[in-house]
Amino acid sequence: MKKIILCGIFLFQITHFYGQISLEHIDPFIGTGGHGHTHPAASAPFGMVQVGPDTRLEGWDGCSGYHYTDTAVYGFSHTHLSGTGVADYNDILFKPITDYRNGVPNRPVGFKKSDETASAGYYAVQLQNGVHCEFTATERTGIHRYIFPDSVRAYLFVDLGHRDETLSSDFDGKGPINFEGHRFSKSWATNQKLFFSGICNKPYTLVETKDPHTWIMDFGKLTEPLELYVSLSSTSEKGAESNLKATTLNFENARGETLNLWKGELDKTKVVGGTEKDRTIYATALYHAYLVPNLWSDVDGSYRGMDDKIHRDVDQNHHTIFSLWDTYRTLHPLFTITQPERTKAFVNTMLDHYDHSGRLPVWELAANETNCMIGYHSVSVIADAIAKGYAVDTSRVLTAMDKTATADVFGLGSYQNKGYLSVEDEAESVSKTLEYAYDDACISWAAGLLGDSAMASKYATRASAYLSVTDPETGLVTPRTNGAFMENYDAKEVNNHFTEANAWQYSFSPVQDIDGWLSYLGDGNLEAGRGKLESNLDKL
Repeated sequence: MKKIILCGIFLFQITHFYGQISLEHIDPFIGTGGHGHTHPAASAPFGMVQVGPDTRLEGWDGCSGYHYTDTAVYGFSHTHLSGTGVADYNDILFKPITDYRNGVPNRPVGFKKSDETASAGYYAVQLQNGVHCEFTATERTGIHRYIFPDSVRAYLFVDLGHRDETLSSDFDGKGPINFEGHRFSKSWATNQKLFFSGICNKPYTLVETKDPHTWIMDFGKLTEPLELYVSLSSTSEKGAESNLKATTLNFENARGETLNLWKGELDKTKVVGGTEKDRTIYATALYHAYLVPNLWSDVDGSYRGMDDKIHRDVDQNHHTIFSLWDTYRTLHPLFTITQPERTKAFVNTMLDHYDHSGRLPVWELAANETNCMIGYHSVSVIADAIAKGYAVDTSRVLTAMDKTATADVFGLGSYQNKGYLSVEDEAESVSKTLEYAYDDACISWAAGLLGDSAMASKYATRASAYLSVTDPETGLVTPRTNGAFMENYDAKEVNNHFTEANAWQYSFSPVQDIDGWLSYLGDGNLEAGRGKLESNLDKL
């Protein structure tokens, strides 16, 4: 198979190229089967809203709320996680129904896979109750279009208790075509606060149910498509209303605007070679890369901070979903090249997280720190941006890095005192030692570039912690117990000394200090160390 070669990402102009990727190459269904955990919901690049189908309530393969093998839908919600291994979101769910008196409104509605389509910023499905459903999204608004059979009454079932534990909810019919409300919920994000404001193109009457978190909107019989525009906000109903007022209230025009945004993202990259299948895989990978982090601030710059207070930044947008253990190695370095303005916003958002919580983000979700996975890899993202010439507030950055790396959490106290973590100190001790050491190297480099030589020296010393868990005899990382390497250790074993890995996978981690690593492996001889490393790579 021919390879796709990445030829230009803002780096130089290309005068001749072949096989340019296009919007038609994006397939949102890629990754929605197997263990992919993606979703086909409609979204703008890095958008606040991902409006689309929910087909699963639970299970690891239902983390996004959707799985391609399913053929029934619970409804269409406005938030979806993409690619995560933990479930959350799927907020503010609507479902078109044709009767609610003879059955349970929250019962799923079937559909045929052949009646389901998805493309960039668009999702559609024909339900077996006869309703045709279409969705698109702008940056802060989910847009619905339903075509009901002429012979039935048109209802929308609204479920604010869908999936997660709902702490508080409200749906307020503000007039014949307007509505607003909120949903506070508890799941992976233990204190998620979301507000919405919407408008319909047809009047409705609101029917209350016996469930305090569900309502029914009755539109009567319709001869024209029903359209809904639902804007979200982390701050208030008023914030959501402001976002709604900034939305194009026309389905096709809004879809066209979002398509242009996606085209702009794809046009940043030009490719040579490859088959049509290769281009589909490549374009969809970019599409998935550009779904998150999600926009978090309102049109006026207001957003909910990590301190659960409302802040405002009129200079740049704020974002949410910083899955840093998953993204610091490759995704954020890509962003520094293809997303310069957003990279500035991402770095500033991380620094605001420090201001509001006392630590840089580890795995932030909806202004909640989940503390999922290990390390403090936000320092890697920030250091990479600094290395590539992004301007930062020196004092603010170095203070945030230092305070995060010296917090007495997740074994950092023992790590600082001993220079490594042993089995007795902390679970996943080897992985944490190695990733803390890499992050410390990033702090050292950033401090050096920003002119703080003392801090650079301090963290360069800490960054050598990888040596303490590397067995010089085998060249492999090995857990330490009671000060010594664990005896008769099986490097292939996956256990709680590592994070989702084993010694063979983690033994090639010290990329921050290649020469020091080789010298250690070769007992002072770089070539001998190179030979041992190459031998271990062959064995791997």
